[in-house]
Amino acid sequence: SFLLSKCRRIFNFEYSIAMLSALLVSLHVLNEHDISTSVNSFCDIKNSKDTIDIFNLKKAEEDYTEEKEEEIFTNLCKNWHGDSVPEHQLLLNCEKYFSPDAQTRILVILSDFRGQRAKEKIENEIGSFENRKLKEAVLKNQEKNYVILGVGLGSRYIAEHLFTDSLQITADNFFSMPNLIGTEIARLIQIHHSLRS
Repeated sequence: SFLLSKCRRIFNFEYSIAMLSALLVSLHVLNEHDISTSVNSFCDIKNSKDTIDIFNLKKAEEDYTEEKEEEIFTNLCKNWHGDSVPEHQLLLNCEKYFSPDAQTRILVILSDFRGQRAKEKIENEIGSFENRKLKEAVLKNQEKNYVILGVGLGSRYIAEHLFTDSLQITADNFFSMPNLIGTEIARLIQIHHSLRS
């Protein structure tokens, strides 16, 4: 299951293209292996500071057809004007991102993990209330057998401090983003699916 931050702060043409490419490549490969996937984007569309707007782009039970790929592509190419949100709230009910019969539940979150109020110093961002709550939520969900991959976007290495499994996409490696995410998802499937089979 993929959760993508779609807020204006993350919108950067090159990152957006890399993220879109990584997502579509991942969906294609997972579909070829008969692995069900869902895709949701999230932001605070009205900048109200009290809501998280989650937009379902693909349900796990939906087939990944050419039409669905085009629909996802179109949805991710526009409306990058919402505000960022505290990601820990997204993890309150992880089961809603998966079908009831899912055995291995891997949640991939793509964000800059800087919360609603980005801080000047990275130490302050890592230790912020929002990121402390996110780290707690990640650990609680791991205890419930959810596997969570945090993909940090941008030059601040925050994800590695919050997630057991993480990647950081920077200006140096964003062209490799599809490969990096695909390799990491394959590794997580091999580890966690074989453990639960």
